[in-house]
Amino acid sequence: MTNPPTHAATAYTQPTRFVVGIDLGTTNTAVSYVDMEEARELLQFRIPQLVSAGELADADLLPSFCYLPAGPELPEGALELPWDADPQTTVGLFARNQGAAVPERLIASAKSWLAHAGVDRTRGILPWGGHLDEQALSPIQVSSLYLGHVRAAWDHRFGALRDADGTPCTLSEQHVIVTVPASFDETARELTLRAAHEAGLPKVTLIEEPLAAFYAWLWANETQWQDMVVEGDSVLVLDVGGGTTDFSMVEIEPGFTVRRTAVGDHLLLGGDNMDMALARRAEAAWQTRLPPREWSMLCQECRRIKELLLSPQAPESADIAVAGTGSGIVATTRVHTFRQDEVLALVRDGFFPWTDADAPDPVRSRGIREMGLPYAADPAVTHHLLRFLRLAGRSADGTDTALACPSRILFNGGAMLPEALRMRVRETVANWCGADQPIPELPPQDLNLAVSRGAAYYGLVRRGEGVRVRGGIARSYYLEIGHEDDRRLVCVMPRDTNEGVVQKLDHAFQLRTNQPVRFPIAASATRLGDRLGDVLESRDEITELPPLHTVIQHGRKGVAELGVTLAAMLNEIGTLELWCTAEDGTTRYPLSFDLRGEAETEESPPETLIDDRRREHARQRLQKAFCEDKPIPKLTVNLEQDIGLKRSEWGLQLLRHLADELLDNAPNRLRTPQHEARWLNLTGFSLRPGFGAAGDDWRLRLLWKLWHGGAGGVRNPQVAAEWWTCWRRVAGGLRAGHQQQVANALLTELVARRQGERLGPRKRGVQEAMEMWRCLGALERIPVKAKLRVLRTMLLEDHRLEDHHWWVVARMGARRLFHGSEDAVIPAERLQPLLEKLLERLEARKPSRMALFATANLCRLCGVRGLDVDDATRACAAKLLADSDCPKEWTQQLSEVVQSTIDYQAVVTGDRLPLGLTLRES
Repeated sequence: MTNPPTHAATAYTQPTRFVVGIDLGTTNTAVSYVDMEEARELLQFRIPQLVSAGELADADLLPSFCYLPAGPELPEGALELPWDADPQTTVGLFARNQGAAVPERLIASAKSWLAHAGVDRTRGILPWGGHLDEQALSPIQVSSLYLGHVRAAWDHRFGALRDADGTPCTLSEQHVIVTVPASFDETARELTLRAAHEAGLPKVTLIEEPLAAFYAWLWANETQWQDMVVEGDSVLVLDVGGGTTDFSMVEIEPGFTVRRTAVGDHLLLGGDNMDMALARRAEAAWQTRLPPREWSMLCQECRRIKELLLSPQAPESADIAVAGTGSGIVATTRVHTFRQDEVLALVRDGFFPWTDADAPDPVRSRGIREMGLPYAADPAVTHHLLRFLRLAGRSADGTDTALACPSRILFNGGAMLPEALRMRVRETVANWCGADQPIPELPPQDLNLAVSRGAAYYGLVRRGEGVRVRGGIARSYYLEIGHEDDRRLVCVMPRDTNEGVVQKLDHAFQLRTNQPVRFPIAASATRLGDRLGDVLESRDEITELPPLHTVIQHGRKGVAELGVTLAAMLNEIGTLELWCTAEDGTTRYPLSFDLRGEAETEESPPETLIDDRRREHARQRLQKAFCEDKPIPKLTVNLEQDIGLKRSEWGLQLLRHLADELLDNAPNRLRTPQHEARWLNLTGFSLRPGFGAAGDDWRLRLLWKLWHGGAGGVRNPQVAAEWWTCWRRVAGGLRAGHQQQVANALLTELVARRQGERLGPRKRGVQEAMEMWRCLGALERIPVKAKLRVLRTMLLEDHRLEDHHWWVVARMGARRLFHGSEDAVIPAERLQPLLEKLLERLEARKPSRMALFATANLCRLCGVRGLDVDDATRACAAKLLADSDCPKEWTQQLSEVVQSTIDYQAVVTGDRLPLGLTLRES
C-alpha cells in the first residue's frame, strides 16, 4: 500500500481550468464541476458505468457499491470499460444489481467502515463476514476504487483537453474538493485522503457535507439569498444520508456575514438503518431469523422498496422476494408485501418520532450490529437532534442556556426526500421552540446532488468568488499532559479556528529523543467554550482518538530530552496539523496520527502510587542483577521488598518503569540461562498485555528485535518455556504482521499437516509445549483462515485435548476479542460445523471445566449478526453449561450481551491485567 500524503501536502492554490466537487457518499457518489474557461456554470458530470454485463451508460449518480466477481462467473468482457479492458472489480449500478443476487461478493457502506475504529481499516475486511480471504478489500481500497473510477471516467472524457497553459485536463491536475461527514474525526479524514491518494488524486481539499449542502443553496440562490433570510437567522442544516446523520447550525450575522457555529457528534444512523428496520419487519412476518447471506439480500431488497414506496409517484404497495439457498430455490423463495403507508409510518415514527422538549438525551452506547457496524443505539433522529440543539444552546462560557432554536431548516441527504419526513421534523422543532407554525424550510436542491454541487461552489469560494461561510475547524482538539498521577487535557486547537492560523501552546514540554513518543489526543464538537491552552477539569463531551506519534532525532544516539513547544493549524486541505518545535525555534517535528487505531481501554480505580525512592531502588536492583554473573534466585522477592507491594499489586505505570529498565538490559540477559529465563519472565510480566500505557508501541518494537534471534539458551527447558510465555503475555501489543510471524513458527510444530497425525510439538519439554500452545491462542490478530486451521485440527479429529488445548479453542473461536479487531473473529457460519462437533463431543463424555469455558466463549452472544451462532446451538450450549454447574456469568453470556468481569478476563487472557488497566471487548 502506498503511503498517503503527509500533513504538509497542500491542495491546489494556483488556478486550474476545472473546479471539481466529489460527494463520496455512503450510497451514491456524485460529481459536479465548473469549467473556468467557459461560462461560469455549475454542471453535473454524468459518470459512465456498467448498467449490465457489457453495457455502459452515463448517470448522475455512481452507486457506492463494489462487486468482486468470482472467476468465470461472468462472460468474457462483461466488465470491460473504455479505459480498462480487464478490471478485477466493478463499481456502480451493475455492481449493486449483481451483488443483490450474490451478496457475499458485494461491498456496501464502505464510507461507514472508514469511521469504525473497532476494526483495522487498513486490512481486507470487506465484504464483512465474507469468505474471500485474499480477494477481500479494506475500506480504504474500496473508497479508492470509487474515486479511481471517477478519475478514470473524467480522464476519458476530458483528458485530451488542455487548459490555457497547455496542461492536460486530467482530474489529478484539477482543483478537487471531496466531501466528508462533519462528524468524521481526524483519523477518518486522514483515511479519506489516503483513499484519494491511492486513486491517483494526491492533492484534494476536504469539506464537510452539511456545509457543502449550504453552499449548494447559496449557489442556487446567489442573486437573491439575502432576500430569503434576515440578519439574525439561525439555519439548521439537517443531513440524513445513507450511512450517517449530521447536524450543523449556520448563523446569519449582521452585515449578512454567514458563520457555521455548531456541529454535531458522529452518528452512524441513516438510510441503512431504515433498510434494516424494514428487513426486520419482513423477517418477523416470516417468523424466522435469516442467515447472513439471505439477510444481506433482504436488506438490499428493502432499500429498493423504500426508495420506490417513498418516491413522489409511489404505488400503493410492492413486493420483495428473497431466494433461499439449496437446490429448491423456487420452493424456498420468501415473499413479503409492503404497503406504501406502512413504510412511511415505519420510517416516520421509528426514525422521526414526535418528541417532547423535555425528553431525556438518547442513549450513547452502541446499538444494533446487524451488518457489523456500530450503529447508534437510539435510531430516532429527532432524539439526537434535540440533544444537538441543547448543546448548541450553550453559551460560550459553557453554562446551559435556552435551546438553540433555528429560524430556518435546510434539509439534505437522500433519506430526507419524502416531504412527510421533512414536515415531521419542521413541526417537531417548532413545538420545541414554542412556534405556532412549522419551522420554514429553505427550498432544497436535488438532495442527491446538492453536496457535490456545494463542494464545487466551495472551490470557487476558495478562489475569492461567491459567499464564504465563516467558521473553521468543526471541533476542538486536546492533548493529554501531566504525569501518571495527574493527567489532564489541554486544548491545543479551539473549534472555529480558521485554516492557516497557527495556534501555539504556551506550555513547555520535555520530550525523550531518538525514540518514538506518543501523544494521547481527544476531540469534542460540543464543548463550545474551550479556548487555546485551557486545561479541562472534566472529560464530559470528550471523545478519545488514536494518539499522535513522532520520532525526534537529536544529537547522538541514546536517550536524551529536548525542550519543545506544541503548535497546531488547520491546513488548507481541511485536516489538523500538529508539530513540536525545539525551544530555540530552529527545528520542527511533525506529529502523525496512528491510523491503525488503538484497542479500547478504560482505567480501573487508581493504582497504588509508588514514591520515586522505592522505584529507583527497584530499578537499581534490576540493573545490578543483569550486570553481574551471580545467580539471581530471589530477584522477584527482593523487588517486592524494595517496592513494598506484592507482585500482583504492581500497577501499570510501575510495571512499565520496570520494563524500560529490563529492555535497557536486554543484551545482558544472555549471561547465563538463569539470567535469560528471569529476564523473559519479568519482561513479559511487566509489559503485559502489550498495550495500555503511553510508549508501549515503542517498547514492543524494541522487544520484537529479539524475535528473529530466538532464545539464547534454547536447550534449557526453563528458558525455552519462558520464551513463549513472554510472547504470549505481550501478544496484544504486536501488530498483525508480527503475530502472523509468531503463528507461522508455532503452526509448523503444533498443528498436524495430515489427517491422523497427533498434535505437536515433538521433542519439546512438557512446560515448553504447553506454553507454545498458549502463545498460539493469544494471537487474536491472525487471519480467520489460520484460526480455522487450528480449530479444525483440534475439533474434527479425535485428539486428546488437555486444558491448554481447550484454552486455545476458547481464544481462537471467541465471539468477542480483547485486542483483535472484529474482522479477526471467525464468522458464525464458518464456525457452526465445528461447534456441532464440539457439542457432540462434550455431551458424550464428562467435559473438563476448561472445555466448558471454551464452549461459553464460542457460543456467547455478541450482538453482531454474522458473528452470533444460531439460537439452537446457543440453547444446546446453555443446557450443557447449566447441567455442569458452571458459573452464572458463563450462561448469562449466552442469552444477553454483557461485558466480561475482571475474573473472566483473567481466564481469557491467561493473566490478571495490571492494576490501572481494564479492557473492553471489541
